[in-house]
Parts: sequence; C-alpha cells; structure tokens
Amino acid sequence: YRKAPRKQKKHRAMDDIKESIMELRYFKQNIFKGSKK
Repeated sequence: YRKAPRKQKKHRAMDDIKESIMELRYFKQNIFKGSKK
C-alpha cells in the first residue's frame, strides 16, 4: 500500500474526512477492483 495517499495529520474534522475519502477511493480503485459480480 505504498502508493496510498499519505495522511497530512492536521487533525481537523473536514481535513480528516477528505483524507479518508481519498484513501477509500484509492483502496476501491486498487484493492477491491476484483470484487465486482
């Protein structure tokens, strides 16, 4: 998972939410891409 987006560690609610969305988008595109039926 070295290519996953890095956390900025700002610890502000909106920044944390945006980082989590970017991270989930990465995992969806790169890790879970084979789970479609």
